[in-house]
Amino acid sequence: MNLSHTKGATRHSRFVIAPMLAVALMVGCASTSKGASITASPTAATASVGSTSSAATAGSAPASTVASANAASTTTSAKSTNATSASSTAAASGSACTVAAAQAASIPTGKNPRAVTTADLNGDGVDDVIAGNIDDGTVTVGLSKGTSFETATYTVGRSPYMSAVGDVNGDNALDVVVANFDGASVSVLLNSGSGALTPTATVATDAGPRSIVLVDVNGDGNLDIVTAHESAGSVAVALGTGTGTFGAVTSTKVTGRLHGLAAADVNGDGKIDLAVPSLSDNTVTVLINSGSGTFSKGAVLPTGTYPYFLAIGDVDGDGKADIATSNRDANSVSVLVGKGDGSFNAAVNVPTGAKPVGLTITDLNGDHRGDLVVAESGPGTTSAYLSKADGPFASAQVLTSTGGAYDVIVGTQIPRREFVAANQSASVIVAALTCA
Repeated sequence: MNLSHTKGATRHSRFVIAPMLAVALMVGCASTSKGASITASPTAATASVGSTSSAATAGSAPASTVASANAASTTTSAKSTNATSASSTAAASGSACTVAAAQAASIPTGKNPRAVTTADLNGDGVDDVIAGNIDDGTVTVGLSKGTSFETATYTVGRSPYMSAVGDVNGDNALDVVVANFDGASVSVLLNSGSGALTPTATVATDAGPRSIVLVDVNGDGNLDIVTAHESAGSVAVALGTGTGTFGAVTSTKVTGRLHGLAAADVNGDGKIDLAVPSLSDNTVTVLINSGSGTFSKGAVLPTGTYPYFLAIGDVDGDGKADIATSNRDANSVSVLVGKGDGSFNAAVNVPTGAKPVGLTITDLNGDHRGDLVVAESGPGTTSAYLSKADGPFASAQVLTSTGGAYDVIVGTQIPRREFVAANQSASVIVAALTCA
């Protein structure tokens, strides 16, 4: 199974096998899909899965697509690009993660930033920050300038929710696509290469797109847009032309209200499959890719109550795609270990803080097993749950407590891990994160 991709990325879908060098967390009012990977042809960046995780990543190292879409971010699924592996030395079971708040930088945004994506937009080797501002129809980009950020704001559609990053027009610069929930559309913003974006196209979607990933679903080398829709209860695909334009969407109906989205090859056939959680049915549906970009329903997997976001990653280090969902009304994360053939073991539920929403999977401590990072909207905390060789996950390590935690993203901030938090005060906070 190919667990890496190189040309596109996502905020709310997340699929991380190799250790990453950044953790981005979104803190907002309460509510980035996550997890995905593609083959080493198109270039995608992570942003998810639920997601994801967010919210995908670009480069040869395995990474997440989110959501994404938990994207968010995605996972998706998924949002980092050119991921750099951390030390391969296995960490001791007593590993701990801390956030150095004293090193924080503040990035002003628009109103009510929800989905945050990190990716290197200007090619300087350092991740930049993209935030969708749901209350004023804008996206804020913060370009990293050492210890500060240079910001720009772009008008998109109504209620921009999650974003994905990838090279959609073949010029080797990472572009941005944004799912507009109330606008029933996706805004495409092309990158000049310097990090300056130009809105160039709007792709109509089904009603209520929440999560988004950029992946090559039909194997033609071009990144395609995939969105999950809470209002329509569908997953839609808009095939990319490789020139920055996209065809009309084709939809697959899925039962229930879909909030997250993740993309990964779950059955080992080399094609990118999808997974979506249903808020109303307390399930995850796996969609199997035919290879042409059309999908058929696979396994329907029970989860905890109200699975909000979804992430895909390798939690046990066996190289197979596993699924996790944040269950907002059950105060838990459901972990479903994959068998590599498109089927999954029954869910193991990991207790969390109250009302978990944002979720990502990444190897924080270099032991080759995916750890959970969860945004818990009840107490307003973001916590890490490290995987263990002799059991599922260790007890929570609270990374931050800022109130209204909403989403979690994994990116590749160089040269150290970074904690990135967006909040209702219209700002994004960046601070150093250390795991040892």
